[in-house]
Amino acid sequence: GENEFDGAFGAASLLESLTDHEEFRDYSQVLTLKSDHVSRPLWITKENLIFLEAFSPIYHQAYDFLVAIAEPESRPEYIHTYKLTENSLYAD
Repeated sequence: GENEFDGAFGAASLLESLTDHEEFRDYSQVLTLKSDHVSRPLWITKENLIFLEAFSPIYHQAYDFLVAIAEPESRPEYIHTYKLTENSLYAD
């Protein structure tokens, strides 16, 4: 069935965004996911990019954390992109 994520943004669109930045690898069959993984709003790539789901119920908590450690790159309506850099990690 359709979940909140599919209705708001579309899983195919997120996968397409991820593959624009790196080779996408699906580890879902290898790693054990936490039982509440669907409620976690962050996707992290090996290029230090972080995708934040703006429609998540815990968006504000994740946003407060990200602005302290990462630089914003893009903030469209549903998915925001941040980048971890040396400067962003040591900034006040």
